[in-house]
Amino acid sequence: MADEPDATTPAPDGNAVPSDAGAPPARRRRRRRDTPAPAASSPPRSYPRVRVIADEGAGVVLAFLAWVWVAQPLLRGGPSAVRDVLRAKFVNKDAGGKWLP
Repeated sequence: MADEPDATTPAPDGNAVPSDAGAPPARRRRRRRDTPAPAASSPPRSYPRVRVIADEGAGVVLAFLAWVWVAQPLLRGGPSAVRDVLRAKFVNKDAGGKWLP
């Protein structure tokens, strides 16, 4: 037991004083409610390529829709055909402007 450090330090006048004497009691710091908690280190992404593949897939779908709704009607019938296809798809009217059932 002589190996353990002594919890007291000698004061300048030679009296033994506990080492934490005079120190303020330990308080837990309270965080304000409006400040966010510190961010924990985020775990590494398990599949980083999933996002890239999903983005590429969305681009392929968008290109396909542009081909079907814009490019093909433009090649077949010009700008009026594109207007007719878009009107039928989004406004629900036929080429003559009449409402579709």
